[in-house]
Amino acid sequence: MMRSPQTKLSKSTWRFGIIFAVQLAIVLAGPLPKAIVRVTGSTIALRTAPAGPYDSLLGRYVTLRYAAERAVRSGLPGWNDIANKPNTQSRPIYLTLEPDPKSPPSLPMQTWRPVAIALDPPRDLVQGQKLIKAYYRQPGRRGVDLGMSQYFVPEERGELLDKDMTANRSAIAAEVKVDRWGNSVLVKLWVEDRSY
Repeated sequence: MMRSPQTKLSKSTWRFGIIFAVQLAIVLAGPLPKAIVRVTGSTIALRTAPAGPYDSLLGRYVTLRYAAERAVRSGLPGWNDIANKPNTQSRPIYLTLEPDPKSPPSLPMQTWRPVAIALDPPRDLVQGQKLIKAYYRQPGRRGVDLGMSQYFVPEERGELLDKDMTANRSAIAAEVKVDRWGNSVLVKLWVEDRSY
């Protein structure tokens, strides 16, 4: 029995559609989760500082260090459970955040600070707390990594940002979106009331 050309065309169109859909899913798998967090997440600000001067040789990125990443070294509840447990480098950890009463007044929004850390997402967050996912750094480099250490800066604003951050190191914050599962994305950088 011979098949009609229309049936053959339909099958090849169907195959092409499946191949196209798989390729599209692969391409979107990287940026789509961050885009969803950016649209649906809550806005918070985290205090940060440049890890070094802006360097055009590294591309148009500034490397950031967050106060929340370093705060775990000062006896944050739950830190010893993580630091003394093997194989924590390969899994996410969770910081519980609250508004920081010592937020610099020159920033346009209140910054947040970590108040606890845990291997699993806490189920007992009180009103006004947020969750952010992080990763444990290598032993000996005590601290955590929020995964947002590089921020893209347009070339024409890079030098201006570098000078501004150097002059105002105590009033730098990253505007971040976080969802209820602790996923986060860096949205904007603030130096006092100026955004970059």
